[in-house]
Amino acid sequence: MSFTTPTTAQVLMICTGILYFKYLATLVVQGGKKFTAGTRAPEDMAASSGIPSQNFGLNQNIVESEAAQLAKAEDIRWQRIIGNDLENLPFGILLAWFSVLAGGNTSVTCVAFIVFTVVRVVHTLAFAFAIFWPRTSAWTIGILSILTMAINGIVGAFQL
Repeated sequence: MSFTTPTTAQVLMICTGILYFKYLATLVVQGGKKFTAGTRAPEDMAASSGIPSQNFGLNQNIVESEAAQLAKAEDIRWQRIIGNDLENLPFGILLAWFSVLAGGNTSVTCVAFIVFTVVRVVHTLAFAFAIFWPRTSAWTIGILSILTMAINGIVGAFQL
């Protein structure tokens, strides 16, 4: 793989690393939310304090307290954060790397990937704290960054 400058490789690796570590941190938080909501598999009780019982959240014989309902809502919120990451991170990361590989303008790719990285972190935080406009704006800017990298890579591929 040939890059125009070492800086391009550094930007791509740093952004990829930040996004991966953000994703891992999100998975850890989401796993904790599942324990609190009782929505993990029953065999996961071995790693739990036993409160609440783990049953995929299917305990239908009891009326749930408000705290249990809030815990399930938090679990669902974090599942959606993970789902959104799974919909966006792979394309963003792949298009950043392939845009450079295809001969796209490395400055455009680096700026778009830095913007993508920042707004994906903002999106996760805004989603976690239930702040609508920053979340929606971050998602939109992230999509525009992905489109920028895709178009940049396509243009570069035809200039080889």
